[in-house]
Order: sequence, then structure tokens, then C-alpha cells
Amino acid sequence: MKRLLPSLLAAIAFLVPTLAAAQMTDAEIEALREQGEKEGWTFSVGRTPATERPPEQLAGFVVPDDPTWIGEAPKTRLSVPAKDTLPSSFDWRTEVAGGLPPVRNQGACGSCWAFATVGTLECAIKLKDGINVDLSEQWLLG
Repeated sequence: MKRLLPSLLAAIAFLVPTLAAAQMTDAEIEALREQGEKEGWTFSVGRTPATERPPEQLAGFVVPDDPTWIGEAPKTRLSVPAKDTLPSSFDWRTEVAGGLPPVRNQGACGSCWAFATVGTLECAIKLKDGINVDLSEQWLLG
């Protein structure tokens, strides 16, 4: 037990500041709520798994070494309906019987593309066939 105690104390000393730095404070969340009310945001602000992680883990976008090809991609012109013809709100969760598959927490996996791909496919299957499927992001990675 005496040998375990220093290791345990060292782990706690490391984890407490790390976890505290990763979390949004109640004051920060309340400030966002107030900003949302003032600016008329149509979503609610609260604690989520993302508020428990530092920005470095959430912002994983990497710019390509040579991004010039992005500007060379062919452009598509789409007609956009007039604003007054659009509904004031639209939510697939209420439009689809039984709702859509849940949002997943990828944690520190680093494979956001797999989660985005599988989530999109699961929703497409639900919209087309009316069935909920639970596909594996890990299968794409393996």
C-alpha cells in the first residue's frame, strides 16, 4: 500500500489540472446561454461531451500541404429557394417516425471521417427504408 500511494497521488496531481482545463466552467456556459438569448439562437446551450474536452482535441482539421487544388474544383450552381418559401424551422428528428440514429461521441479517436460517414449512411437508411441500423465505425477503420 505504501508503494501504491505515491503513484496514486502523482496520478491525481496530473489528472485534476488536466480535467479542469478541459472543462467549460458553469460561468462560461451561462455566458453562452445569455449570448444565445440575446442573439436569438435557435438551439440551446448546455453541457455535452464536447464541453469536457480541450479545444485541441475538438479541432482536428488539418490543411493539406498544397491546398491550391481546392480552388480548381469544379463549381456547381444551385438555385436557392427564396427565404419566404422556406419553413421557419425543420428538424428531421420530428419529421421521421421513431427519430433518427443518435449522435455518437468519438472521443479522442481521431477518425471523425468514419463517424461522419457512418452517421450519414445510418440516417439515409432510416429515411429511405424506415429502419434503424447501428453500423460500426471501427469496421471502416479495420
